[in-house]
Amino acid sequence: MPARLPALLLHRARVCRVAGLIEKTTKQTCLETGFRDRYGSAVQLSTQRACTAEEALETMGAYREGSGQTCPFDVLIIDQHMEPAGGAMKGTQLVEVLSKRSYAGPHRLVLAIASGNADNPSDAAYFRACGASIVWPKPYPRPAAMSQSLAMAMES
Repeated sequence: MPARLPALLLHRARVCRVAGLIEKTTKQTCLETGFRDRYGSAVQLSTQRACTAEEALETMGAYREGSGQTCPFDVLIIDQHMEPAGGAMKGTQLVEVLSKRSYAGPHRLVLAIASGNADNPSDAAYFRACGASIVWPKPYPRPAAMSQSLAMAMES
């Protein structure tokens, strides 16, 4: 039997994937699989992609509190390094900026950061200190672990 769906999802998780040069990724497929395994086939994962932190900031700028527009995302999944796509900002810099802003919407925006250094305790602590709700290593965890950590962050 699937787990109880977080109330805020209402059978739909809205995700923005902020990563350099990626296609419809294995990570997105893993998330979709993880959510369906955890909550059943009724869950849909709606995703949008930004190639750089700067592009994500531009997108998110329209949804700041007081703008009259509700933030279209529940979760941002952010890579630490996006330089190959032309981005100057690192993922931690984006997380710091976004975690200090208020966004119009029914809940807190979940910021997940992914890095090859996430298994290093001091790096993971740094990512959390920057404002990340979730810190994932690369390669990414199994779909079930990803959906579990996302669900926990979304429910808190």
